[in-house]
Parts: sequence; C-alpha cells; structure tokens
Amino acid sequence: MQEKVARIWAELLGIEKVGVQDNFFDLGGHSLLAIQVVTRVKSELGAEISVATLFEGPTVESLCRLIGAPEEAAAVGFEQSSDRGRRRKEERLRRGAEPQEHA
Repeated sequence: MQEKVARIWAELLGIEKVGVQDNFFDLGGHSLLAIQVVTRVKSELGAEISVATLFEGPTVESLCRLIGAPEEAAAVGFEQSSDRGRRRKEERLRRGAEPQEHA
C-alpha cells in the first residue's frame, strides 16, 4: 500500500521519489492536489478516505495507517494533530526569522 501511495504522490507532485516519512505538504502538496490524491487512492486502492484524512496523515506511512485501521488511527489522530500543529507553527516562525532574498 505504501508503495502505491508513494507512487501516486510522486506522479501528482511531479517528483521522482517519495519516502514513507515525506510530508505531502512539505513536498509542495496543497488542497487541490489533495483532492486528486484522494480520488486516485479511492480508485486504485478502493479505500474510502476524505481530504481531511490526508491532513490527518500527511506522510505516506501515516496515511496508510489511517487507511488500514481507521478506528485505531482515529484515537491517535487527535494527539498527532496537536503535535503537527505545533511543528507547523515552529516551522513558520523559523522561516519568518530567516533573511529573505530579494531579486
């Protein structure tokens, strides 16, 4: 399953290789591509997922875990989402602190 999801992401993102720990959004993914990912995952894997599932599981590994065990992953999902929010905030602050180049 992970290989198929990684291939779908690579094709849609236009990159050669996606690792299981790569974050969809860090690779350049956005909401419109997320819709395409969901559509492809549904058709190729027969999995019933939503765009929200991709936001809850933004890595190949975490998305496959959510697809494979939705009940179990739901219990862990809230905990992980708060960690993810904290990491995103830290990343935004870090980027804001770096000098920006002007052309």
